[in-house]
Amino acid sequence: YLFVLFIARGQQYRLNLSKEHEKKLVELQLKSIKNQIDPHFTLNVLNAIGSLYSEEGNREKADYIFGKYAKLIRQTVISSDKVISTIEEELDFVRNFLEIERFRNNNSFDYKIEIRDGSDIKTKIPRMLIHTFVENAIKYGIRNRAGGGILQIIIDRTGNIQTIIIENNGPFIENDNPLLTGTGKGLQILNELIGLFQKLENVRISYEVSKVINERTDNQTTKATIKIPVVT
Repeated sequence: YLFVLFIARGQQYRLNLSKEHEKKLVELQLKSIKNQIDPHFTLNVLNAIGSLYSEEGNREKADYIFGKYAKLIRQTVISSDKVISTIEEELDFVRNFLEIERFRNNNSFDYKIEIRDGSDIKTKIPRMLIHTFVENAIKYGIRNRAGGGILQIIIDRTGNIQTIIIENNGPFIENDNPLLTGTGKGLQILNELIGLFQKLENVRISYEVSKVINERTDNQTTKATIKIPVVT
C-alpha cells in the first residue's frame, strides 16, 4: 500500500509540475507578444505611415515602411505560440524592427549586423533575446544622442560558447538605467524566458551589460554581451 501510494504521489507531483510549466509557458507567450508589439509603438507607426501616404511625394517610402511593419506583425503572429526561437529568426525580426525605428527617429542612427565565421545562426535561443537588448539600446542610448548613432550586432563563436554582442554609442547613463539594473519590463520578461528556456533545453544563458571606453577618443559605448553554451 505504501509503495503504491508513493508511486501515485510521484505521478501527481509530476502532473502538477507539468501543468505549472504549461501555465507559465502560456503566460510568457502572451507577455512576449504584448511586449514585442507595444500598442504605443503600433499607433505611432501607423500614424507616421498615414502621414506619409497623405503626401504625394512620399508614397514609395510609405509602402516600404508599411511592408516592414507588415512583416513584423506576420512574424509575431506566426511565432505567437513559441517561447523558443533561433538566432536567425530573431535577426530577421530585428532587421525589420530597426528599419522602422530608423524611420521613426528620422534616420538619426545606422546599424550593422555582423555574422562571423564559425557562428551557428540556427542555435536555439529564448524569444526576444536579441530584440530586448536592441530595443533598450535605442530607447536608453541612441535616442539620447543628437545624431550619428550607431548600433552594432555581432554574432560570434569561440569554442563551445556562442556569443551575441549588441553595442551602441549613445550616452551611457548609470543611474536608473534598466539595462544595468534589470528593472525594465522587457528585461524582466526576458529573464523569465531565460529561466524557462534553461528548464526546457538544459542550457544556461548569461548576459552582461558594460560600459566601454575608447582610450584614443575617450568615447563611451554601452555593450551587452550574451553567452550561450552550445550543446553538442
